[in-house]
Parts: sequence; C-alpha cells; structure tokens
Amino acid sequence: MDTISMIIGMGFLVLFTLPFLLIRISNVKKERLLIARFKQLSEKNNVVISEFDCWNKQYVIGMDTDKNAVCYLHVLEANEVFEKILLSDVKLVHSNRTYYTILNEELIDRLELAIELKSGGSANLEFYNRELSNGLSGEIKLLEKWQNKMN
Repeated sequence: MDTISMIIGMGFLVLFTLPFLLIRISNVKKERLLIARFKQLSEKNNVVISEFDCWNKQYVIGMDTDKNAVCYLHVLEANEVFEKILLSDVKLVHSNRTYYTILNEELIDRLELAIELKSGGSANLEFYNRELSNGLSGEIKLLEKWQNKMN
C-alpha cells in the first residue's frame, strides 16, 4: 500500500510540475530567439554586442564598448523596433515615467529611456508598458543601469 501511495504521489507531483517546466522551457527558447535576432540586427549595423540585458521576452538592450554604441530591440508579435545610438551623438539621457491613478494611488504606466541627441533629434526606448506586461519586475533598476551607462 505504501508503494502505491508513493507512486500516486509522484504521479501527481509530475502532473503538477510539468506545466511550469514546459512554460519555463518555452520562455527560455523565446528569449534565446530574441537575443539571436538582436545580435543579428546589431551585426548588420556593424555593431558587436559585448554586454546586453533581455527582459519580458520582448526587449533587449546592449552595448558595443569598442564602438561606444548602444542597440535596442523591442519585438511585439510581428513588429520590430531596432535602434542604434552612438554615444558620441548623445547630448542627454534621462528616464521618462508615466503614471496612472487607480483608487487614489499612482502606478507606473510606462518607463522609457529618453535620449536627446546633439543633432536635435531624440529617441525613446521603452522599458515597460503596463498594457504589454503583467507588472514591473526589475525594469526600474534596469532603466537606471542603462541611463548611467549612457551618460
């Protein structure tokens, strides 16, 4: 009887953990494909990424320290937004935070890395969008990290 109980228990354990394992494997695969696409686009723009961060299975930012260039990729379904920014062209980098209010509490709606260029142009690199993500999970620290790297 103890052996049967143990086998049934192990079966339930496998059935319970299997969906989590499959989701994790799927997420790792999506992240690897995103990073591969990011490196491919960077290389097409003559940039070799030496350091990068990937988050939410849709964003990647990285730097070529030899060429002092930063590349960014945001993939949402079939749409890709790729930016290459030379740090020598950057005038100022700061963070943009947009808030919304619910039940008298301000919550973050969007996080962006706002880049002002010496030429007068600008670029906004999205780090978080409440409509596309389930919640914040380290994006604020990541935004601050890249803001400091680019200043």
